[in-house]
Amino acid sequence: MNLEIFVLAICLFSVSYAESAVLNLTDANFDDIIQNNKVVMVKFFAPWCGHCQHLAPEYEKAAEMAIKNNKTFILGELDATVQKQTAEKYGVSGYPTLKLFIEGNIIDFDGERTAEALYAFMDKKSSPPTKELESIEQIKEQVKGKGRRCIFIGDDPSVLTDYINIARDVNEFDFYTTSESVGKEAFPELNSFPAVVLLKDYDEKKAVLAGTWSEQFTDFLKVHQYPIMGKVTREIMDNIFKPSTRKAVVLFRSASSNSAQALEREFEKLALARRSSKYYFMVSDIKSDPEQRLTDYLGLEAKEFPVVEILEENEGELNRYRHKGHVLSSELLKFLENFEAGKIQRYLKSEDIPKTNDGPVIKVVGKTFQSEVISNDMDVLMLFYAEWCGHCKKLHPIYKELAEKLKSIKTLKIANVDSTKNDLVGHVIHGFPTIKMFPANRKDNPIEFEGNRTVAGLMTFIKDNAYHPIELPKADLQLIYKLSLIHI
Repeated sequence: MNLEIFVLAICLFSVSYAESAVLNLTDANFDDIIQNNKVVMVKFFAPWCGHCQHLAPEYEKAAEMAIKNNKTFILGELDATVQKQTAEKYGVSGYPTLKLFIEGNIIDFDGERTAEALYAFMDKKSSPPTKELESIEQIKEQVKGKGRRCIFIGDDPSVLTDYINIARDVNEFDFYTTSESVGKEAFPELNSFPAVVLLKDYDEKKAVLAGTWSEQFTDFLKVHQYPIMGKVTREIMDNIFKPSTRKAVVLFRSASSNSAQALEREFEKLALARRSSKYYFMVSDIKSDPEQRLTDYLGLEAKEFPVVEILEENEGELNRYRHKGHVLSSELLKFLENFEAGKIQRYLKSEDIPKTNDGPVIKVVGKTFQSEVISNDMDVLMLFYAEWCGHCKKLHPIYKELAEKLKSIKTLKIANVDSTKNDLVGHVIHGFPTIKMFPANRKDNPIEFEGNRTVAGLMTFIKDNAYHPIELPKADLQLIYKLSLIHI
């Protein structure tokens, strides 16, 4: 390593750490930091992003854990709304985005956004993918241990290589190896090798894959990754919302209801009958995070319980398929069969169409999105919000003031929609609030607002992006002009 660059990196690192354990990254210093440090975690964020703000203390704590444990990990953050060159270079399109840069390789982090999970991810990726257990005593320690552990037993070097390669890419398990002789002594019930023994804290506690296991190993890990019928965790939440062939089947019920145990027994029968790498089977309430985060996102209310849904990620959208019958294992099995046969239609939620809708801000619901926004020749400014979002609550009076000022413009519509209560096919919203302009001549390609959430900022955005000419009130034009001079 070039000594001068190394010293520069340390100086930057030290200056930043005077107040924070997280390094501030910019377009100017990014490449030097990445090239001259073995392990660098980067958080690409936007200051206005609620998820980024929620992650910040956990990210700081992870950086402090690295220092406390004398690790050479660097945790940095880059404001993608300012340092646009670097954000564009790495294809950042949503916030927060977490990427681990390790010796020339880039690995996306999509696990739980907790300090412990972040630190464990960096530690695992910077360490050998497997550890060797040389004695039966060491194996017994693992049997008594906690977490998800995998032990390869065998002497075939080619199969061992396959195992190590898979272990390198899987984050949810700790992987170990041992010889056939030691493995036989530790697990005398085994009679076919090579074999994998999977140890866990739930369900049957131990699962075995033996014989010609290589082709089945990845599926085997997926099947045992979570309990047969588990609860919603942050890890599972993250998996539900990322591209995958695996779907979530969720029983939403009130845990305190008199029928909860009976419902869970019927649902567990389904999970046992259809256990595979194709599905997660989970139960969820509505009371605490992360269960509440899921039900809020789906717009589910306790009055709808009990209900069973299949959740399927599809090109950024979360498709939902709802079971309309009783929560009985026989009916649920038929529901799953019909889903696999393509006989179940996607569930799309919508609020009722408003009886009156003549305010300055037009209320849009799922049933009226096409007519109010798409199938007309007006420019439409749309606010996508959630009732529980604090930033949205602050924005509403500003948005209403904007609509009042511009209500005389006949070619412009100012509208909003509660995205947690209305499904809009083809329009994926990653955070709240989101504002988009649907110009009259390009409704299929709306423009997202990324400026200051002020009346003047929104007016400038409308004037710059509307298809029809926009005549703004003279007083507001003067204000916009003054602000532009200040900005310059």
